[in-house]
Amino acid sequence: MRAIVLLWLLAGSFAAVADVFDDRVKAAGAAEADGRYRDYQTALFQAIGSDLAGAVNRCVTTTPDPDARPFALVADIDAKGHPHEIEIRPQTNVGRCMAAAFAKLPFPKPPKLKGRKSVPVMLNLSIAP
Repeated sequence: MRAIVLLWLLAGSFAAVADVFDDRVKAAGAAEADGRYRDYQTALFQAIGSDLAGAVNRCVTTTPDPDARPFALVADIDAKGHPHEIEIRPQTNVGRCMAAAFAKLPFPKPPKLKGRKSVPVMLNLSIAP
């Protein structure tokens, strides 16, 4: 199965998500306004772009009856570049696979953001057969 993946970093949220998830989406949007974060965003996708695309392909091709609905993934990247607090909405089997794969990706160390111990990131993923 060939998948076309559209990624939007920090682009919107789903209406039916929990308040905590929405708050994390807002935090990711606020981080984007920081110039240091924009530089990090570029470095992040240079570091994980091909691995992320490979993970999407593996998740779509190896998940039985893959649910191809769009989903949002929100995570925090700690000072050492480790992702944690990874959540997806809506819950889909492909989304759960991507959350597990995202946890293993090699992230660059993020900049320090005022009042935060980690840097929030958000991806909206849309997978089309």
